[in-house]
Amino acid sequence: MDWLIYVAVFVVGALVVTGIFYLTFNPRMLATESGEVDLVLIGRTLLMIVLTSVAVAAMLMLGRYYVYTPPAIGGP
Repeated sequence: MDWLIYVAVFVVGALVVTGIFYLTFNPRMLATESGEVDLVLIGRTLLMIVLTSVAVAAMLMLGRYYVYTPPAIGGP
């Protein structure tokens, strides 16, 4: 059941990053031209990088504490 934690971390991270991609690269945002929009795009891109790094770090830390014990061969 510990693998469900990995799946949950991956799904939440993927949904957050996908949502930020949508907010950043939707056609209405890209059609607007101003200096403020450029800063928003840069800020959201940096936020995506940070969130992706946090999701990967969380998965690596969870993997470090997860110990898999294979089932015994031949029964008890």
